[in-house]
Amino acid sequence: MIVRLEDAALDTDTLTAKFRLNEPEFKTALNRYLQQQGSHVPVHSLAEIIASGQYHKPTLEKFFATAQSYEDGPNSADYKDRRMRMDEIRIEVANLMGEKSTGCAGVSPSKMFGPSHWGNVSERP
Repeated sequence: MIVRLEDAALDTDTLTAKFRLNEPEFKTALNRYLQQQGSHVPVHSLAEIIASGQYHKPTLEKFFATAQSYEDGPNSADYKDRRMRMDEIRIEVANLMGEKSTGCAGVSPSKMFGPSHWGNVSERP
């Protein structure tokens, strides 16, 4: 059954802008991967990739710059705040689904959407 939910907080453009987590996660995961490759790769961090200029700038320059700006990656205050707001949205969606009698009333958000907090990037499935 499809139930239309009219809620400004659930606008996809707003959600994407507010909860985008891939930049800090990307930098941390990429740096870890490149460092593990040792002498098999010519660069060992996102910063080195940016400095080399050996990437498709029209599509990656803004993303790389944003990712590089996260000094603490998933440990940054901004990242943690976004994770917390995601948990709040999960609860709001669960409540809206319950109000619309979709059969989800009383079901915890973690059962519907997975764990509300995965911890650090390396703990994610």
